[in-house]
Amino acid sequence: MTAGPIDIAAAVAADGEDVARLAAALLAELSGAGPPDPEQYIPSTRDMLAAETVWAFPARPETGAATGLPTLYEAATIYARGRFGVIAELYVVPEMRSAGIAKAMVERAMVFGKAKGWNRLEVTAPARPRWDRTINFYLANDFVEGGPRLQRYIL
Repeated sequence: MTAGPIDIAAAVAADGEDVARLAAALLAELSGAGPPDPEQYIPSTRDMLAAETVWAFPARPETGAATGLPTLYEAATIYARGRFGVIAELYVVPEMRSAGIAKAMVERAMVFGKAKGWNRLEVTAPARPRWDRTINFYLANDFVEGGPRLQRYIL
């Protein structure tokens, strides 16, 4: 399947509802639980988009709702020799997968990162083997495995 014309433009605070809806769908898929209420994410999404601490690029067909979403944030480390971008979320609605939308969103993220002066783009992929397709997508798009990323909650 290939997608028709898709617009992948930077989201603004007013796009918070679309961004939160797609992020909630991703969370539901990753957790295997029922979909969380996107309403709970809208205020913080709008705040982050307005403050430019997170950037989002919803993929929108010429008609209809957004069908995909990458979100990015900036990080800096010594090992990376400076600032770089991190893909926090990358999601395409199931019926539009394998249509080239995710690849187009990654390319849009690369263009954005270059404009920001980032020297790399990183992503944390979900664990194998359940998410092999996701990891294989990134590998096919010139990402390299750098090991697992672990997390510990503070609150």
